[in-house]
Amino acid sequence: MRKSLLILNAKRIIFNVFFIISLTFITANILMANSSKDLPVKPKKPKVTTANNSLNNFSLLPDGTIFDFWEDQTAYTKVLHVATNNPQASDNNPGTIEKPLKTINAAAQRLQPGEKVVVHEGIYRECIQPARGGTSPDKMIAYEAAEGENVIVKGSEIWKPQFRQSSGYRLRTEANDVKIWMATIPEYFFKAYNPFLARDVYRYISNWGRPAEPEWMNRALLYRGSVYMDGKPMKQVLNYGELAKTENAFWVEDPGLRLHMHFANDIDTSKTFEITTREQLFAPKDFGLAYIKISGFAFEQAADGLPVPQRAAVSAMRGHHWIIENNRIEWVNACGLDIGSQTFDAEPMKIGGGHIVRNNIIRNIGICGIAGLKLDHTLIENNLIENVGYLDMERNCESAGLKFHEPHNTLIRQNIFRHIHHASGLWFDTNSENCRIVNNVFVDIVTLYAGVLMEINYEQNLIDHNIFWDIHKDKSDDSTPKPTEWAYGNGTAIRSDCNEKLIVAYNLFGKITEHAISLNLFQSMRIVEGRTGIGFANKVVNNLFFDCPNRIYLARKLENYIDGNLYDIKNDAGSFVLVYPEPYTFQNLNGWQDFFGFDKHSTQATLITNFDPETCLLEISIEGEIPECQNLSAIMNGKINSGFPGPFNPDQTQKSQQIIKIKQKFPIEQK
Repeated sequence: MRKSLLILNAKRIIFNVFFIISLTFITANILMANSSKDLPVKPKKPKVTTANNSLNNFSLLPDGTIFDFWEDQTAYTKVLHVATNNPQASDNNPGTIEKPLKTINAAAQRLQPGEKVVVHEGIYRECIQPARGGTSPDKMIAYEAAEGENVIVKGSEIWKPQFRQSSGYRLRTEANDVKIWMATIPEYFFKAYNPFLARDVYRYISNWGRPAEPEWMNRALLYRGSVYMDGKPMKQVLNYGELAKTENAFWVEDPGLRLHMHFANDIDTSKTFEITTREQLFAPKDFGLAYIKISGFAFEQAADGLPVPQRAAVSAMRGHHWIIENNRIEWVNACGLDIGSQTFDAEPMKIGGGHIVRNNIIRNIGICGIAGLKLDHTLIENNLIENVGYLDMERNCESAGLKFHEPHNTLIRQNIFRHIHHASGLWFDTNSENCRIVNNVFVDIVTLYAGVLMEINYEQNLIDHNIFWDIHKDKSDDSTPKPTEWAYGNGTAIRSDCNEKLIVAYNLFGKITEHAISLNLFQSMRIVEGRTGIGFANKVVNNLFFDCPNRIYLARKLENYIDGNLYDIKNDAGSFVLVYPEPYTFQNLNGWQDFFGFDKHSTQATLITNFDPETCLLEISIEGEIPECQNLSAIMNGKINSGFPGPFNPDQTQKSQQIIKIKQKFPIEQK
């Protein structure tokens, strides 16, 4: 027995030594994965400062291992060409450059592993449904837009309405001068799916919706179909009478083949009308296809339904190892992109994830930009995700720029989440493990929940080197939950609900009216994985807080660690909340330090800060004492080292000045 214990201890010592040596080697030698040159918003290299990085790179996961990078290594043996604008194009052609195919879906039925299709300029009104996937990184199937050519895939059809004065219905208004018009939609537009017959109501409405509230239900009962006038969406109303007071709006007459419309400036026959007719734009019919690459497309105007299930405009359909890069996904009713198992009722995927989603623009989405359920080893980087949430259905609990359920070993880095209203920026929903959210921007987010919402995760996750700016409560929602209710504390920058072992480090929080960080137990009665979350062993270190009158909300003291932060001196009074041990207390920094032992090395200073949401340029000046901070690798081990708060690291010349001034564009591009 004693011999066995000695052997076991020796093995542990060898493992620890090996781990430390490996971590040191990673620090000095890590090579970043190559990024595409075509960024939607490409940040410049920092001129004044450098990132205050974890072990000098953003490629490590919280457990100290390198993210499992991979790339397309296929030497494509055959290339098909599609060119809808070519007068010689036909789906009966061989698909050569001289005799191209007419539709992308025709190529999708022919492609074999190791082959790709190059799509030339034009508008393709179709849903691409790959017949098969690749087999490995060196036997992929690729869909590529021809370099420098504008390839648009649309879920809509051109509609040339024959308008006549609306009849058969009454406005119930004294506004007799209001002109309402109607026009019929051709039945041949729809092939087994008419989005003007399918409502937005989703199957879990009784679980997480608000069916008892008329205004919420009025939005939920709208149809999935959309009308675009010169590329701009018209507003849908639920009841005919609403047309009288709503300009550039339409109402759907059952059974979904006639629309009644009110225009701001009467009918203009020069306008181009498009109506959505397809649920999805790129989605295999079969589940589980792998090793597919989609690059360079614009996907527009899809009429998908509210999640869950997650059936987005562009869908991996429970596949794995897709590369989705340099695309634009825009004007989608519900979800822009789904890359997970789609529904809680799905059979477990043998391989869940392995995806690369990078350099895309995802914007003007009704509910969720990127959705995924049960993902592993997925990389989300260099994407611009903006204007998400316009359906105003946040209480359906799937509304976010990015919403993942149960992600493991996943890296979210160098993305911009901005102008997101009625939705969170990013949401990790239960059982997240070893995931890192690093070097992102979260700006102009109006939400019932948070810029980043971490919900009931028991294992270690890391949120570091991000910008959180101008995040607020959604005042259009008039609910006023109590502190014990899970919706309490809406509009926070980071909302950690019943989490454990979460690390929040080296972030900048600016202009957050609700709590910048909320480590709460709002769902303390919810059982996940056989138990409830107890909110312990979380760490909040080396962050910078500007213009945050509510700094930190902490449900309980138990083994939570807060230190090394720099606070704006003007927001001190009552800015810290501790719920337990009782009584419920509000403290300033001195009381927080003296009575509870938090923020022992933290300081307050005079801060002048500005952040531009369009250019993502930060300018900040700091006058006052800088706290004793920690190196992030030391944070993992609970040690104190020197450092600088926030997502940057001024040089020695700057640090020696009485007023430290920093000018930096975010996300920071690593060398």
